[in-house]
Amino acid sequence: MLTIERRVQGVLLGMFVALLVAIATAFAFTRYMATTAGWVSHTHAVMTTIETARTDIAHALSDTRAYVITGDTAFLAVKNRKVADLLQQLARLHRMTSDNATEQAHIRTLTALVGVWRARLGDVARARTVQGFAAAAALVQERYAATASEPVLGVLGDMHALEQRLLLRRRAKEERLRHIVVALFAVLGCFALILSLIVY
Repeated sequence: MLTIERRVQGVLLGMFVALLVAIATAFAFTRYMATTAGWVSHTHAVMTTIETARTDIAHALSDTRAYVITGDTAFLAVKNRKVADLLQQLARLHRMTSDNATEQAHIRTLTALVGVWRARLGDVARARTVQGFAAAAALVQERYAATASEPVLGVLGDMHALEQRLLLRRRAKEERLRHIVVALFAVLGCFALILSLIVY
């Protein structure tokens, strides 16, 4: 039979081991959560950039229509600025998603589609400048530039959906890990309780 002194030493050793496991688990969990928080923040930034690109497209189309209706070149300047903003957003998306082959394929597709869309916006603006209101209005009426924006918006939607899935996956993994850590601490607590009962 073990003496009280041996029991106490065993309990203290067991509690020390449990404490080391708890500290190591807490450290690993904290590091993982910090990394995950960085990825979650990155994913949100990508999604925000996609939304900004969508907004730039809508504004460029709207300003082109306003130029067609009014002939005011101020709308043309705003349209050109929004197109330039869109190109900056695409460059930013290219950098932000450099680690994701699927998103990089989307960017390559977008680059080609945006080229077609920009050309059509330019055609509408030139029609208004050179041929007048009726010619440009006919292009707007047949949705000449708007139909070219639909595939662009579709690819941006696909990118957004992919980022949303990544975000949900990361959050689900984070939640599973949180449950594992809570269960581990519960087991360690029970272990410490059992060890303390051994002393008595």
